Amino acid sequence: MKRGSPSTSNGARKETVHWKIAESAWMLYDLGRWDEVLERTARVLAFVGSSTGQLRLVALPYMAQVLVRRGKTAEAAVLIEEFVPLARDARDAQVLVPALAVAAFVEQARGDLSAAVGFVEEIEQTTRGVSDFHRARFLHELATVCVEAGDLDLMRRLVDSIRITAGRVGHSLVGARAVLAEADGIPKPRSSCSRRQRSVGLSTGFVFGRGLALARFRHGACLLSGVGPKQHRCCIKRVTSSPPWTPRPALAEVDALLGDQPAAARAAK
Repeated sequence: MKRGSPSTSNGARKETVHWKIAESAWMLYDLGRWDEVLERTARVLAFVGSSTGQLRLVALPYMAQVLVRRGKTAEAAVLIEEFVPLARDARDAQVLVPALAVAAFVEQARGDLSAAVGFVEEIEQTTRGVSDFHRARFLHELATVCVEAGDLDLMRRLVDSIRITAGRVGHSLVGARAVLAEADGIPKPRSSCSRRQRSVGLSTGFVFGRGLALARFRHGACLLSGVGPKQHRCCIKRVTSSPPWTPRPALAEVDALLGDQPAAARAAK
């Protein structure tokens, strides 16, 4: 058996290493290790150079997602202009769904809800028949896009199509259901999907999602008591010291994740 040259073998090893680095981006994002997402994506980009292959596409959307969550919308917008066309050409749900979802978040942050909903619609259409793991991955966050844009039917089609109810997919599903229930004027924090979302949110390793789940759960209680939506963050803080509530650590983690995003922007979320 003829073996490849040492330089060829070394190149293959380096590519394998960088594939693992790129593949870790979504896991690190979920774990709340956002600075590492940026650092590892930068390593991947340095390795691939000007190549537009799939290795570039695996990590880049998560870098853009960190940027937009931290208020660096203009920087994130530059990235989506690069990776969305490439992801469409790849026709692989592993890269297409994150690319379209993050593009929706960026357009939402820019105030273009029509464009944001367009990306959500594209996800719904292009992932029919695809695994729920991909189809439901960003369901909770996408639900907020659709609700803000007033397009609940689109999100209901997505939610109703999901059959997996456990793990990361289950968290996204109950989160989306809670958002829809609230939009329908049913903020019942101690029953149905709001309670389920809080339970799943506390058990998952998805740090940002856990913070959203706790905020959503307490937000429902605030609405029932006549407190405005923009004050729900304060409501959460007021109950952190009373068992069985434990949201303060999650809020601290989410605050850290948001980094240098302006305080006023964070408070308005």
